[in-house]
Amino acid sequence: MKRLFFLFLLMPGILFAQKEEHYLAGAVPEVDGKVVFSKTIKAPSLSQEQLYEAMLSWAGDYYNGEKNRVVYQKPEEGAIACLGNEYIVFSSSALSLDRTTINYLMRIVCVDQRCDLEISGIRYEYNVSYQKQPEKYVAEEWITDKIALRNNKLLRVPGKFRKGTIDLIDKLFVDATNKINGLVSASASAAAPVTAAAVPAVTSQTAAVTPVVPVSPVVAATPLIAATTTAAAQAQPEVLPVQANVPAGYKAVAADKIPGNIIRMMQNDQMMITVSNGQETDFATLSSGGVGYAFSKPVAFCITESGKHIASLIESASSYTLSFYTEAYRDVLDKNKDNRSKDPDRIQNSGLTLITTSNGNKAFSEAWMIIECKKISLSQQNGTAGAPANGSKILLGEIQNVWIK
Repeated sequence: MKRLFFLFLLMPGILFAQKEEHYLAGAVPEVDGKVVFSKTIKAPSLSQEQLYEAMLSWAGDYYNGEKNRVVYQKPEEGAIACLGNEYIVFSSSALSLDRTTINYLMRIVCVDQRCDLEISGIRYEYNVSYQKQPEKYVAEEWITDKIALRNNKLLRVPGKFRKGTIDLIDKLFVDATNKINGLVSASASAAAPVTAAAVPAVTSQTAAVTPVVPVSPVVAATPLIAATTTAAAQAQPEVLPVQANVPAGYKAVAADKIPGNIIRMMQNDQMMITVSNGQETDFATLSSGGVGYAFSKPVAFCITESGKHIASLIESASSYTLSFYTEAYRDVLDKNKDNRSKDPDRIQNSGLTLITTSNGNKAFSEAWMIIECKKISLSQQNGTAGAPANGSKILLGEIQNVWIK
């Protein structure tokens, strides 16, 4: 009886320890130094087309907010990409609310009998009381084993980001699994209505529930390029063999060797987009975007404003450049954040030197890095009809060339 009594007293601690174990060493997977969560959902009875339609429906329902958006879909490849933007709430009361915004890229690829999901490019914006601007973090600098754990225990601040992120990833993977399980159940019922059994809903990744469709880890694809602390801390990018048509003063590098600190530069208004139609060229400073791999292609995405004069050029252009600058060009970057009217002398007055790439795109020689892109899609960020003229749009492009000084 005493043993049972002591076991009863210890039970809450045992359950808590089991729950905490879910967030400890190995809970945040890293691939080549990048945080990448991935999952394979097996569906032996379903075709690529069936899985694609199911996942597109799920993604359309979930990513339908002003900043949540399905940004890429290609039925013949079974490919879907979504930009996630939502809150992780740490604590909430009548007097206080502690939460962070999390942004990420969700990649879905469907083939016959299988669906692969991958989440990468995770970054946070955390509002704090002691400053006006939010603190910005990337997953690689904030929730990894090396940063968020000490003696296999969660540190207080990065630990809550780690737990909140893992819980969100669990929810997304479970929701997607239940969507496919429901389709499998419906298919089985149609084939054999007498013997078909109901598919149990998955309620938690850690719960002892065995779904009808087994779920197993997928070998992660190349993850979204993530930020590191400073430019100086970056490893020297791998330079490609000498190539023709490289702008003077630059060296060509592989897309997967783009320095990770450009994510931070994108957030700090150190990136410009330059677009030309042959007769007219315009440029603007952007403050949000990312780079990575989607469907075996290196891609870059950025947020543009429809109210800017450059918007019409972006609409009609098939390619463009993204260029990155040091703080020495802060005045030029700030001055061109809000170019809502046409100014034929703006390039000349900027003090920057316009150059032309071998593909006919424009950039500026003062940039320390230039990324040349082929446009894949341009979609309204809020996804509503009759959107206001100053609404934001998501520009997604395939990276064609990368040049670094």
